[in-house]
Amino acid sequence: MNLTIVPFGNGKISGNKVTCQHGPTECLGNSYEQCGIVHYPKTSQHFPYYYCLEKSGGKPNFKEAATKCAKASDMDISVIETCVNGDEGKALQKRYAQLTPSDHKYTPWVELDGTVTKQRGTFISQLCKAYKKAGGTKPAGCPKIDDEQVDAYKPCPV
Repeated sequence: MNLTIVPFGNGKISGNKVTCQHGPTECLGNSYEQCGIVHYPKTSQHFPYYYCLEKSGGKPNFKEAATKCAKASDMDISVIETCVNGDEGKALQKRYAQLTPSDHKYTPWVELDGTVTKQRGTFISQLCKAYKKAGGTKPAGCPKIDDEQVDAYKPCPV
């Protein structure tokens, strides 16, 4: 399975200006996530960092939350912050805007095999059905997991 996370949400880009639905703090959080994903491309490393940041809600602030989440994910926060505070961070905002479908109606926007999925508690069951439909071997957690257990993954120190 390939997982691609595109932290941009309902942001907009006009010229060189990025505007996020929930203001500049959301844009900053997206940048921390984008830089973490790009500099640590292995899903096994950037997903715990991303998940941790999402669970923290950027509290008490994104710099502190990102520092804790990066440490817990064995990532170097200075690499991420250099990206966030430089031209690379600005370029990534544009790149991730291009990866976000312009016709999406909500976030998160989740596609499974090219089809927008229902979310909020049904993704795991849809994923397991997709493995079955494709004739693949379902992950070990599929027969045991129910939709209420989806939020059980909590590696976050914040």
